[in-house]
Amino acid sequence: MILVALASCEKAIDITPPTILIAQTSLTVSDSIKLRVEEYANIDGKRVSADYFHWFIEDTDGAVVVDDFDDAAEVYWVPQQAGYYIVKVKIGYNNNKSITALKEVNVYESVVSLQAQMAGHWVGTGTRWYDLGKWGIDLYIDNNGHYYGTADFYSFDPYCERGVFHTERLDYCTNWTLDSCGVPGEVGCARLIITETSNNQGSGHALTGSILFNNGELVNTDCNEIWKILNLRVSHDPDSLCFEFNYLPEGNNNDWIMKFELVMSMAK
Repeated sequence: MILVALASCEKAIDITPPTILIAQTSLTVSDSIKLRVEEYANIDGKRVSADYFHWFIEDTDGAVVVDDFDDAAEVYWVPQQAGYYIVKVKIGYNNNKSITALKEVNVYESVVSLQAQMAGHWVGTGTRWYDLGKWGIDLYIDNNGHYYGTADFYSFDPYCERGVFHTERLDYCTNWTLDSCGVPGEVGCARLIITETSNNQGSGHALTGSILFNNGELVNTDCNEIWKILNLRVSHDPDSLCFEFNYLPEGNNNDWIMKFELVMSMAK
């Protein structure tokens, strides 16, 4: 929908309602989006050039979120968050005349934006399927998806092979701190990787870091793709991160085995 507002003028000037054009059909966070306005004005048939182009972006509450664009008919916008926005450009003519065009757009999450928003220190809970167990989660994720943290068991029997991230082997314990597993420490190859997005939610897989002990002695560390990541979503105000796990490759039915509900930690 295009809306047009025209200021009054002293001398007759014919201004054609401008049109905002966006080349991309699907807009995603972190894209470089080209915004262009087609405009035309004349006085007695003579073309009048625009004095200025003032671009700005508003959110659903009418608050301006971006307004530092070039003074030009064509500019670029790199949205930082998914959401509904109104793109506006006010065009000035003949010193004291102006017209404003508006265009409504939806910006969606991308693989890159979700991966970046996962970075941080998160705390909350991890719940196993059918409430077979619940953990207090303290999780660190960097910009590449590498993670480490602790999982303090709340209820039921915390089998090592049934832990938050597991390898189905009793002689393996993950890089989480579980009472039955000791404190294996950080595994460098462990990562949470987003590969697809749909409706602002992400999916992918987890490289689960595991440490093999033999009679209490460290044998080796490795990483395996054990989990499929489902329905990963990031919210703001407050910052929260939610996602689910299912087994790979059996996780094609999109049922969850583990569910994580986290918020950004306030700890320094």
